[in-house]
Amino acid sequence: MSVTKWVHLNWGDDGLKRFFQRAFRELRPGGRFVLEPQPFVSYKRRKKLSEEIFANYQQIRFRPEQFREYLLSREVGYSTCQLVGVSTHSSKGFRRPVFVYTKSEVQR
Repeated sequence: MSVTKWVHLNWGDDGLKRFFQRAFRELRPGGRFVLEPQPFVSYKRRKKLSEEIFANYQQIRFRPEQFREYLLSREVGYSTCQLVGVSTHSSKGFRRPVFVYTKSEVQR
């Protein structure tokens, strides 16, 4: 899902982490979470939509390249991550990797 940038800009690092944790909790064992993270450079174009978004943008320390490690950590709990491909689009900005995170069949 490519909504992570919008969650991140509107609710900051803590809000995005809560989103990831809630998505995990809602999945049944063996469930899958599809993620299409946008590169952090793309956030810059939207940072001035509101004062709150600009303030959140300035505070972001949790970058998209850190999402995989976080989602596979004990803090969230996915058991696997698979790159399923890069979306194909005529516009370079929409060519992003698509990952599938899987919740273990066995509950911890």
